[in-house]
Parts: sequence; C-alpha cells; structure tokens
Amino acid sequence: MTDLPRGWAATTVAEVGAAGEQTVLTGPFGSNLGREDFTSSGVPVLTIGCLGTDGISKSKLLHVSPSTAKKLVSYRLRPGDFLFSRMASVGRAGIVPDDLDGALFNYHLMRLRLNGSTISSRLFFHYVRGSHLVREYLDAVSRGATRDGINTTLLLKMPVWLPPISEQRRIVAKIDSLSANSKRARDNLDHIPRLAGKYKQAILMAAFRGELGNDTARMLPSSHLKDLCISITDGDHQAPPKAANGVPFITIAAMNDGVIKLEKATRFVPQSYGDSLKPSRRPAIDDILYSVTGSIGIPALVNVDDPFVFQRHIAILKPNRQKVSPNYLYRLLAAPQVMEQALAVATGTAQLTIPLAGLREFEIPSPALDQQIEISRRIENAFTWIDRLASEATSARKLIDRLDQAILAKAFRGELVPQDASDEPASVLLERMKAARSSISAERKQKKKYWQ
Repeated sequence: MTDLPRGWAATTVAEVGAAGEQTVLTGPFGSNLGREDFTSSGVPVLTIGCLGTDGISKSKLLHVSPSTAKKLVSYRLRPGDFLFSRMASVGRAGIVPDDLDGALFNYHLMRLRLNGSTISSRLFFHYVRGSHLVREYLDAVSRGATRDGINTTLLLKMPVWLPPISEQRRIVAKIDSLSANSKRARDNLDHIPRLAGKYKQAILMAAFRGELGNDTARMLPSSHLKDLCISITDGDHQAPPKAANGVPFITIAAMNDGVIKLEKATRFVPQSYGDSLKPSRRPAIDDILYSVTGSIGIPALVNVDDPFVFQRHIAILKPNRQKVSPNYLYRLLAAPQVMEQALAVATGTAQLTIPLAGLREFEIPSPALDQQIEISRRIENAFTWIDRLASEATSARKLIDRLDQAILAKAFRGELVPQDASDEPASVLLERMKAARSSISAERKQKKKYWQ
C-alpha cells in the first residue's frame, strides 16, 4: 500500500522532533563512558540490553557514580524520551519511564526527543514496532561494514506516516487495549508448560501409589531395584581415548529430557574401546540410563540400536523382563517418590552423587507384569494428551505474537480505528508546528544578535 490514509501526512523524524531542542542525540562514547566507570549502584545507565520487544526492561541496567554522571549532564534522560538502538539490533525502542528520570544511556543507543503536540511517544513506539515503512527503511540504510548500524542523520530522515492527533489517541488506546488482552493470554499460555510438568508428576505419583491399575488388590509389595534388574552399574571410571569418529560418547546433556539423543554426543571413542567394555556397561534396547552425579535422578529408556558409551556420571540398569516391564520401570523411576529416595542416599554438597549401593536399594512398586503393562499404557495415554495440550499452547503463543504484529501493521495502514472527517488533518498540524519552530529559531537568532 502506497496511499496515505485520509488526513494523514508523510513526514520524517526531523519534522516531529521537539521544537527548540536537539531531536536526536547519540550516547557518550569511549573516554566519556567506559567499563571502568560502571559501579554496583548509583545513577542508572540504559544499554541496548534494556530494550526488549515490549519496551524498556530494568533488569540489565548498569550504574555510574554521581560524580561521573555530573560530567555527562547533557546525556541525562527525561520521562517520555524515546530510546532507539543504533547498532546490532537496530530498531529496538523504548520510552523512558518516570522512575528513570535523570538516567544516562550508552553509545549503542540514541535519544529521540519528540514534539508531544505533533506525535505521542506511545504512537511512535507502536509505529517503530509495526510499520512496514520503518522495517524497509532500516533494512535499506543500516548495513554497516562490520555490523548493522544507523547514525543520527539517517534516523532524522526516517519516514513517518503521521495520523491526525485525535486519531493518534484512538489508535494508541485501541492498540494498548488489544495488547493488554494479548499479554494476559500470553501469560496464561506461558504457564502451561510448567503445569504440564506438574500434571505429569502427579500422574507418576499416582502410578507409584498403585492408583492407575485395574486391580489395586493385585499390587505386590515394593521390590528393591536390584531384585528387578539383571545388573545395575555405571559407566567407565577412566577417561576413554578420543577419536575423530567411531562410537559416540554422551554425557547427561544427551539424556536430560528423558530421551537419548546421540546427536548431542560431545565426542567419539574408538570402536575397540566400546568393544572392550563389559556387557553390563554396553547399552541395549530397553536398558535404562539413570543420572547419578550432578543433575541426579533423570531416567532415559534406551531406544536406539547404535552403540554409544558414557562415564560414571550415568548408571545403566538392565531390567529382568520376567519381573519388570522396561517401560514401566523407566516411567516410575521419574516419579517424585523415587527422587525422594535419590536425595536421601545422595552424598556430596557441591555436586550430589547417588552411590550404586544406594541406587540398588531403591524401592519400586512391583505389581504383576500385566498390571505393569496396563499402568504404562495409562501413563503413555495421559502423557500424550498433556504433550498435545502443551504443543497447542506453544502454537497459540506463536499465533498471538503474529496477531500483535498484524494489529500494528493494520494500525499504520489506517485500518484499526474509525476515521473522523472532523479531525484536523495532520498536514495542518505539521504546518503549525513548522511555523512554531521557525518562530523559535528567529527568536534565538535575534537574541544572539542582541548579545553580540
């Protein structure tokens, strides 16, 4: 779309800047403000890390001493000032809030001071985030030799489609209202992964208590892990030799979500090393790995035929299929009741370790095999439903992000709110502001001539 909405005017940042003031100012550079000047407290300094998708975040503020800030008085910010990233993530923006009055900003940012009678900071903030004109302009001009960047002159020339002042208020009110709804929905959806994890834990707790089977009267007393497995040992205690290729060597990071991912192997070992390991240390389909050092208590069912190796941070359990279903054992090893047993026997402070002797004594409910299979089936069905819900929430979260962008794009095509023929056209407003700036400029020249 190239046609301006009715009553709007095509202008530039320079034309909507504050009258009688420097519109754009780049933050202090080099010797004016270096790393050695930063302190643990004092006057806040905003950096590019403070500019997020929703505006200014205070979590990454830096600080300088009052004496340093005094030397940089011309870089002090006022509430309502507009900050714009000039390097790296060009186009991030934010409005300075009341509680950062007097804060400073560093070289990666530019301070933009707008004429509030011409354009509101809130409207300009939404405009920068959502207008195709801004994206196209920044893409065209911000290609530096080493990284993207934009300077003061280029920012002043950035195109602005200016609505009538009354329509600006309507646009801002509508966007803020819709954004508040989106934020609530986004916050609710962001809780679902955490809730999904809690629901899974609740299901495993119920399974451990024998509440998922068809006939709880058939539940047998708990058995020790050592009585349910052919062997329980851990990986090699000696550092294996390295190889350019061969057998993957994994760490806990390759199984920390309960699934073994050989693509996360940190390196390889020679095939001869893998062949030299005892059979009890060679993973096979339906064996169970269990982390015993550091991030303890993570089980993973071996579901890959390819050989791989690991060290003593991981234990390997070979289930006795006549006594226990591998999938049942894998699921129940993730139950909170098992983690309680793990923490009870773990040694060490900086890095917890579950000794093999303690692991072998873990108690696991041991119903008949047909009951184990039924319990596993019910766990799988429940987990599938929960995972589908979490996946749908993730998809909905992405849709909301796209919806927000669509709302902003619609706003700056003049399609978000009704237009009012009685609104003063933005072109008239610009002419009035231009006359006001000329008057201020002439007054300053007169005063300068007088004092000369």
